[in-house]
Amino acid sequence: MKSCAIICEYNPLHIGHIFHIKNTKEIIKPDILIAILSGNFTQRGSLSILDKYTKSKICLKNGFDLVIEIPPQFAISSAEHFAFGSTSLINNLSIDYISFGSELGEIINLEKIAKILKDEPIEYKEYLKSFLNQGLPYHLCRKNALNQYLKANKMHIDLDILNTSNNILSIEYLKNLLKLNSKTKPFTIKRKGSSYNSLDIKNEFPSATSIRNHLNLNKDIIEIEKTMAKDSFDDLKSFYNKYNYFIKDELIYPYIKYKLLTMENNLMLLPDCNEGIHNKILNGILNSNSLDELILLSKSKRYTYTRLSRIIFQYFIGFESFPIKSMLKEEVTCAKILGFNDKGKYFLNKKKKESNVDLYSSINKNEKSNSKLLNVLCTKAYSVINKDVNPFEDYLSHPIII
Repeated sequence: MKSCAIICEYNPLHIGHIFHIKNTKEIIKPDILIAILSGNFTQRGSLSILDKYTKSKICLKNGFDLVIEIPPQFAISSAEHFAFGSTSLINNLSIDYISFGSELGEIINLEKIAKILKDEPIEYKEYLKSFLNQGLPYHLCRKNALNQYLKANKMHIDLDILNTSNNILSIEYLKNLLKLNSKTKPFTIKRKGSSYNSLDIKNEFPSATSIRNHLNLNKDIIEIEKTMAKDSFDDLKSFYNKYNYFIKDELIYPYIKYKLLTMENNLMLLPDCNEGIHNKILNGILNSNSLDELILLSKSKRYTYTRLSRIIFQYFIGFESFPIKSMLKEEVTCAKILGFNDKGKYFLNKKKKESNVDLYSSINKNEKSNSKLLNVLCTKAYSVINKDVNPFEDYLSHPIII
């Protein structure tokens, strides 16, 4: 049984994603296609505009046979941790292939960079340390260090490939597969259409960012109907018709303000909240009137908008109550099943016998696992914003079956 996984967020699932799914099935021809899906929160520090069970249903209707949730400690983290968590789960399930989209569309140069990052030659580490000492953001330091290393070793790779988000994630997937000594074979498909950050909704393949931006501006949802998978559009429209609002990040602002003003010291317990950034955030909350203002007021040379957004969302959820730093070092051996069909059920039954991964569908009230309890907390936090979600859903719900 040839298996293939796609690591995804689908926030929302749009026609560019459909292109990737169809091409993966046509080229790899897997017997089973598995979505390794982020849940109610996403990697860049954001709310999912549809809840994780709705996204799972949409995945199953659009070519997937099984949907497994990325544990939240990895799902709401840096590209490096996001990739490690996802690929370690794929590796521990002995999935044959991983398919990912990249702006480059070919794997050779991505693998060369991934190997350098995995091996960390002394020369590269010295370059990296030099740039870090200048107080620059880590991603920029890494790019500059790689550039210096490649020049010094006369390796001709265009480092513009490090300027785009899908290439960066692709390199992280490849790096972690190497670290894990994984037998999973990587495959990439060239990404079509707008870049991840593009706000152009009229492109043939508009980005998920442009779709969310359209909704954030409260523009007519009908204008984006053709940009999305039909099921995504129908569920978004149904939610709006029911509640007269869309899920957007700004909705967490009053809760963040309350928590920062009443439990300000808790912020320092987050592993990524150091170097005095907590003081900037606390000062920002006193001088802002929106989430966007708070992040912009807190930005610094080293702390980018995305990094700050992740910190704030982790704080909104309550990551400070968990040993996140140690949890991020552990391979994924415990993950939640969100949905499956008959093929997915067969795969699950097979892997429950063969692998050491605890694939669970609901959580026991007496659960002690930090990963499972963090998942519960994420759902409770998300339910504050999404009226369709029961805060105790992880105890009560069962996978979507199609």
